[in-house]
Amino acid sequence: MIYYVSGSTASLARYPDRRRFGFLMTPGAGNAPTVAADLGIPMAADNGAFSGFDEHEFRLMLAKLQRAPSVEWVAAPDVVCDWRATAALFAEWSDRIREMGLPVAYVAQDGQPANELPECECVFLGGSTEWKLSPDAAAIADAAAEAAIKDLEHAIVKLTNTRRDLKTGVTNNKTNTQ
Repeated sequence: MIYYVSGSTASLARYPDRRRFGFLMTPGAGNAPTVAADLGIPMAADNGAFSGFDEHEFRLMLAKLQRAPSVEWVAAPDVVCDWRATAALFAEWSDRIREMGLPVAYVAQDGQPANELPECECVFLGGSTEWKLSPDAAAIADAAAEAAIKDLEHAIVKLTNTRRDLKTGVTNNKTNTQ
């Protein structure tokens, strides 16, 4: 598990073991993506919806992130405690974010059915504390974990097949005759 921290990068810099930390960039905070690279930690980005979404600041942040060496995910805009409005915003923004070469996170909100999660690279739980502690939110966390395990299993199979193919000279289902 990685704990993403926003704003406390000076404190993180003094902490010798940063393996469990990441940098969370937020719109309008004046952070630079280079902070994460300088500290050798992963980086992700929030959308600022909890304190009030600002589309202009969000777009400026996205432009900065396009030039960043590595971004784990960017939270698509959401509406706190409203899964339907969040799903509509996700549909509006997810392709825009992906077209910029950035992975998209979906912020699940109060009432979100686990079987209606959109296609995304990351899911995290937003909304009220009561909902985050509910069985519905736990079902979403379980569904996300199951999807991650399937992706990992697929990646392991792909890596194993690639190694086998390299050893036997097979590439793209053809024999390598060079």
